[in-house]
Amino acid sequence: MTHNSAEAFSIMSEEFEQPDQYKIDCVAPEGVGYGDGTISAKRDEHEEYPLTPEQIVRAIELLRENHDRVIRPVEEFDDGCGDGRPTKSTFRVIESATGVVRDVFKKSKLRAKVFGGGLQVAASMWRAVNGKPQDGETVLGDREFIAAELKTRDIAYGAHTDTHAHGENCGCGAIDRYEDSVEKSGIYQSQMVETLEAFYPTNIDEERPFIEAAFATRHEISGSSYMSNASGRVTMDFIEADGTVIKQLDGPHFEVIALFNDEDGTTLDQEEAAKLFRENDLPEGIQVFDVDIWRGRMYADIIADIAAQRDIDRDEAKRVALADFFINQLSVAAALTDGSLPVIVNHQN
Repeated sequence: MTHNSAEAFSIMSEEFEQPDQYKIDCVAPEGVGYGDGTISAKRDEHEEYPLTPEQIVRAIELLRENHDRVIRPVEEFDDGCGDGRPTKSTFRVIESATGVVRDVFKKSKLRAKVFGGGLQVAASMWRAVNGKPQDGETVLGDREFIAAELKTRDIAYGAHTDTHAHGENCGCGAIDRYEDSVEKSGIYQSQMVETLEAFYPTNIDEERPFIEAAFATRHEISGSSYMSNASGRVTMDFIEADGTVIKQLDGPHFEVIALFNDEDGTTLDQEEAAKLFRENDLPEGIQVFDVDIWRGRMYADIIADIAAQRDIDRDEAKRVALADFFINQLSVAAALTDGSLPVIVNHQN
């Protein structure tokens, strides 16, 4: 991104105000500035994608102007990942008399989105609340435990794979590169704390002890035996066996914007956003990452309830869990992107 993109967004912000209760603001016009992944908003002269700075500003403007068209109520009460790629199929693995089969759905409905899906998010929160793992505790063990706890509460989570997954990978970068993303939270901790101010606009100082606690646990598990079964394939095998609805995504990553949505019960309709971009002569195929903050808050509440049942202070557990949610999402972004994607937030006026 060039300096011109920030200047252009500043002018656009002055000209356009979202009239409704919720509005989309750009909190990082040039991206967060950290990350060493391959997904980028910087234009390469030899590539069709990503967009020019002016085109990215136009894409953000279109999302703001068409808030109610692209931010839509969820249609199902499970969730999935914020990956922006198109869906090839939506399925659930079921058992039958003839063996394991896929129940394939005709339509991919709108679901809440968090990087990695709800199980990855909630299990990470649980580890943050528990702190340093004891001998024998592992990523998969935490995920199995949390899946059982969610089931007792009738909370369904979701996930995705893709058409390119092979070997130990499942196709979801947030799961496949979980160990890498945890490492990124140590490398970029100071920068992430600065980014968190966008999510704690009025009381971040009160949250710093809980933010530090979440970072501390991530340091403890980074490179440890806790990660011994952290491969994406191992987790996806469990998720499939758990009867979860899974999306199979297709094609390359062309995300050029990251949206954090805090409007309860809604999500970004990524297909509608793509249609909107096409209608306004932006290049075919550009995508938007989406993270639904309200879904993360829901999981933080659940983790706090589980913690309270084990005589852990509920309020402290919830605040550590929420801090871990934000750190987790930023860490995934740092593992998958180069930090240049503009960050926009949909929140209350």
